[in-house]
Amino acid sequence: MRKCATVEEAITMASSYDWGTLYSGKFAGQYHLADATGDAVVIGFGSDGELAFTRKAKGDGHLVSTNFNRAFPENRYVPYPCPRFARASEMLERINKERSRHRSISPPFWMQFMKRGGASIPSIRTFMI
Repeated sequence: MRKCATVEEAITMASSYDWGTLYSGKFAGQYHLADATGDAVVIGFGSDGELAFTRKAKGDGHLVSTNFNRAFPENRYVPYPCPRFARASEMLERINKERSRHRSISPPFWMQFMKRGGASIPSIRTFMI
């Protein structure tokens, strides 16, 4: 997937693979990919075993993936819905509301926002880079 510049290119490339051969037909994970335009997709497998693409809605929205398969939530290792999914979604909604009020998010805002959400300083710095 490193060879792709956009989500569309990654979807095309992923669709060309024989995933059953690559993972003996037992791949239960997922890939979360995003590009510089803000487009994002989670690539996984649906309940039918076929490759599935969960796309981010157009615009300033977001796409969250945690410890459950977006296309087939019943295929999971943790309870569904994952509590981290709800928390991440809530945090991103707050960011979107703040962004719409200010139209830009400064590094001090990120620090304050992430601290309130329980993130550690090293993860905040990583997130801001």
